[in-house]
Amino acid sequence: MNNNNMNAYKNIYILLLLFIIILLNSCSIIKTVPEGKYLLTKYKINVDNKNFNTDDLHYYVKPKPNRKILLFYSFHLRAYNFGERMYDPINRKTERSERRIERKKERKRTVDNKKEEKRRKRSFKRWLQETVGEPPVILDTLLVENTERQLKIYLNSIGFFNAEVSSKTDYYKKKKARVNYNIITNEAYTINKISYSIKEDPMLKAFIYANKNECLLKKGDNFNVDLIEDERDRITEMLKNRGYYDFSKKYIIFNIDTTIGNHQLDINIAIHQIKTNLVEFPDSVSFTNHKRSKIKNIYIYPEFKPIISDSIRHDTMRVIITDPAGKLPESTYYFLYTSDKLKIKPKTITQSIYIISDQHFKLIDIEQTQKSLAELGIFKYINIKFEKTPQDSLQQLSQVDFLDCKICLSRTKIGAINLETEGTNTGNDLGIAGNIIYSNKNLFRGGEIFKIKLSSAIEIQQTKEIITDEENIIPVLPFNTFTAGLQASVDIPRFLIPIKQERFPKYFKPKTNLMSGFNFERRPNYTRIIGNTTFGYRWKPSVKTQHIFNPAEINIIKISPDSTFEAKINDLSPGLRSSYRDHLITGLGYSFIASNQSDKKRNFNYLRANIKTAGNGLRIGNIIFNSAKTNKRYRIFDIMYAQFIKTDIDYRFYHTIRKNEKIVFRIATGFGFSYGNSFYLPFEEAFSIGGSNSIRAWQFRTLGPGSYSDDEKDNFDKSGDIIFETNLEYRFPIISVVEGALYIDAGNIWTLDSIEQFSGGQFKTDEFINEIAVGTGLGLRLNFGFFIIRLDSGIKIFDPSFPKGSRYVLNKVMLNNMNYNIGIGYPF
Repeated sequence: MNNNNMNAYKNIYILLLLFIIILLNSCSIIKTVPEGKYLLTKYKINVDNKNFNTDDLHYYVKPKPNRKILLFYSFHLRAYNFGERMYDPINRKTERSERRIERKKERKRTVDNKKEEKRRKRSFKRWLQETVGEPPVILDTLLVENTERQLKIYLNSIGFFNAEVSSKTDYYKKKKARVNYNIITNEAYTINKISYSIKEDPMLKAFIYANKNECLLKKGDNFNVDLIEDERDRITEMLKNRGYYDFSKKYIIFNIDTTIGNHQLDINIAIHQIKTNLVEFPDSVSFTNHKRSKIKNIYIYPEFKPIISDSIRHDTMRVIITDPAGKLPESTYYFLYTSDKLKIKPKTITQSIYIISDQHFKLIDIEQTQKSLAELGIFKYINIKFEKTPQDSLQQLSQVDFLDCKICLSRTKIGAINLETEGTNTGNDLGIAGNIIYSNKNLFRGGEIFKIKLSSAIEIQQTKEIITDEENIIPVLPFNTFTAGLQASVDIPRFLIPIKQERFPKYFKPKTNLMSGFNFERRPNYTRIIGNTTFGYRWKPSVKTQHIFNPAEINIIKISPDSTFEAKINDLSPGLRSSYRDHLITGLGYSFIASNQSDKKRNFNYLRANIKTAGNGLRIGNIIFNSAKTNKRYRIFDIMYAQFIKTDIDYRFYHTIRKNEKIVFRIATGFGFSYGNSFYLPFEEAFSIGGSNSIRAWQFRTLGPGSYSDDEKDNFDKSGDIIFETNLEYRFPIISVVEGALYIDAGNIWTLDSIEQFSGGQFKTDEFINEIAVGTGLGLRLNFGFFIIRLDSGIKIFDPSFPKGSRYVLNKVMLNNMNYNIGIGYPF
């Protein structure tokens, strides 16, 4: 990006910041508080028990003070007060609306009263006050008293039956007030004993007692209503996974005895029998045990159409699935279809079905089946239902019911051609891209998803050199990078290996991916052609973990630098020069991903670890066949191949304060080592830092390595063999789709060896701590749910490229030397 364009973006951002600052400071927060009323500025919950967690108490406090951004500034209240000073055109708009309505009536036209009402109320003042702003929260003593009652109810629900709750309001000058809620918890009631009452039902009783260790209620724990409800759900789910198809939690009753004294209580869990009114004697009832249910027949309708009657004639195919290892029982499936030939191979469907015939009903099998069939991506309608089979009088006396399972599937459209446009953010280089994509979701009748994509993009690459309009892709626009490519991929819903799929557990959800592509890139300093092919596997042994193993990764990179860049490359050492020459990367890689994110969790963790190695197979082949070397290096088709090992790990923690308000922590580190046929890591595999998803006070690839100072402006992208990076970001809502962020980033890269061109870049155990760069900044985000546009401004706090003693640079920061980043999506 040339300097003129960059300065224009900076000026716009600075003006926007100045406008917001003026708006925020123009009005007093008590300006719209009526006489005799008080603005609630703060509340505090004081608990005498230091071990008591007060997080859940805040939910019951009403009213709450006005929202704040950056944890202290009443932005929304000030915006509302600012709007109060503005002229309200409602009277003028009402007169215009009345004249407009009158004219329409004279012409006998229809009057849309709702539309006219919206027109009258539409104004910047109302938008500022009703959409952006928030009226002052006035102290209401009645609501304070109600909060006391709600806190007392909550404390009772968690075992503090004798808790005392009171409040004290402090009034201040300038119409401000604060409320203190004071809680004396007193001693909590704890669980003394847990017992069960299960009458005349030995089978169900056996299951309950066998799972006693899984009980969420523990002796000595505080009484908790929510845990009791969770335990009711747990027992219900457990029994449904043991064959009790008709069981529901209404049969579970908790009896609490608080009379035993010493602030203890006994809990009795009763499982009631089924109560039935007798037909012959309406005033009488009978009690029967809960029956288990077995799956009798499994019918699959792969061409299901809801509008066609069930009486239509179907052809039937019987498929028997056996486990070669003998660990799972044999299962029989009946496919009912109307066409001459099934469009989807039966085993593709059965591999996603966890329900087994002649086995007891399991709720978890139905959930896994529904999910796995949906993940195939070839069905738009999936419905699993059960019907009880008719029984004679003798069978009705048995303890087992039989169910027929019907799986109804409607295929989605298989082939499609899509045109896409998208925003790109490659290494902080923003751009726009257009894609033509052809997809086939059932290529070989086995649920294989085939895609071929033709793409092109133009990007704005930030560079320290001044780029003229004539050098840009489009002279009047700042785009100086052009890319075009063709990519084909096949995603297969099974392991593509010469072993029967039945040998692998279904819950692994195995997939095989084959991808091959070709890309052309024209950048300011060079032209690059990249060919790549990947063959790999993915599987999920659990909901929280995923494995990715690519036994074959091949990349061919051909670089054609311009004359100026060529001259700079020739001045480098032979080893570093090889990073900018044509090279071949052949190897394998493995990734492990773990995350406990779920809809119910407020806080969750994310971890990804990668390891990759390249060149070893080719090296062994060269040694075996005694291949000749060129300049002490082996070559394949006159292209030097890379040999290295590289590993990295990325950990993130997400803490939710309240809706759309989070604190996110991230730490990442990595290490790469080249050997054998390589002097250094290839440019594409070396670690780099800076930019919109990294240390945002620096541009992408401009930080490091180590304490290296780029005084000569050599224009080389910085990379290294070692990376350390950590980030802490506070995200908060502002208005509607607009969000804000306050963050601090720290990190750097280093080289393993001393390199003349990057003096000070080598990793040293006694120096690296003093070479960790630190930056901070503010950000704005437009969150449309499916799409996020991000603008971050970063300033440097600690710059390791400066001499020791001069690296703290915060006092030298000016608005015009801040670093601005535009990104797509959250940075992490």
